[in-house]
Amino acid sequence: MNLQLVFDALSLGGIYATAALGVALIFGVMKLVNFAQGQFLAFCVFALLVPSRDAVAVLGLGAAPAYVLVPLVLAIGVALAILSEVLIFRRLRNADPVVLMVASFSWASSCKTFC
Repeated sequence: MNLQLVFDALSLGGIYATAALGVALIFGVMKLVNFAQGQFLAFCVFALLVPSRDAVAVLGLGAAPAYVLVPLVLAIGVALAILSEVLIFRRLRNADPVVLMVASFSWASSCKTFC
């Protein structure tokens, strides 16, 4: 068995576990399945990589070191999550679950478009 395959599988499993834990925590606290949470996770992951012509993506936005960039990108992801809570879900707190689900889908769709 290839050792790289093991590390890749553990890395992907960790990402899936983080996403599942986030959905479970949000549902447990807010009683809402927030589909936009996956978009926040994807934004934070892909914002670390800068598109380049190289075969290997460049980590960091140019000269920014990883120890500065990682907390910055995570802070932006948290800010997006807080923004979604304040602008959308707080106003719909006592709404029907179908309304909350549609709002979550639309917010996830707009995050995919603009983020």
